[in-house]
Amino acid sequence: MIVNSSEPVTLVGGADLNSDDLTIAMGLAPKVVAADSGANKLLSAGVAPDAIYGDMDSISDAARAAFADRIHQIDRQDTTDLEKVLDRVAAPAFVAIGFLGQRLDHTFAALRAAAVRPGCHVVFLGSDDAVCVIRDRSLRIEMPVGAGVGVLPLGAAEVQSKGLKWELEGAELALDGLISSSNAAVAGSVSFDVTGAVAVTVPRALLPNVLAGVLEK
Repeated sequence: MIVNSSEPVTLVGGADLNSDDLTIAMGLAPKVVAADSGANKLLSAGVAPDAIYGDMDSISDAARAAFADRIHQIDRQDTTDLEKVLDRVAAPAFVAIGFLGQRLDHTFAALRAAAVRPGCHVVFLGSDDAVCVIRDRSLRIEMPVGAGVGVLPLGAAEVQSKGLKWELEGAELALDGLISSSNAAVAGSVSFDVTGAVAVTVPRALLPNVLAGVLEK
């Protein structure tokens, strides 16, 4: 089964959620898809997903029973549950909750899943940040002056920025080289032109602004 949506879709993983994460995400992206144990979070919140994808090694018996007609089990072990979702849901953008924090390897795997899929636009909501994965594209985000910004390479990347305290002027970024942490906005909008893949981090309150930037033509 492939889920097709003309509007952004909320993706729910099994990592810890803030109490308001689901409300915030669904306010921007009402259609909901779970990755494996993300279904447990939705059952606790009283929200029925449109679909659940994964190898189903972490879903609870209660969630399996409640959402039996929405489960699509994929037994492959060479892809993560998030990858299984992204390969089967078509949408202009995704708001992903329950994928950051807890295990660092899971966080890296989630960021990689978005980075290696050209044209797949994922904005992750964490406990403190909204994290947008950009690959070979431009992005403009409206934000207040002084807002914290990070630009973290997910492999080799070249970045041209406008509106940062420490501009990236065709800078070549890499995990074992230059990264841009603890940067800040000095204008009402910040733009990025990226070759390669990076994760742009901003305060979580700016999630709607990031999503608007992602959807901007």
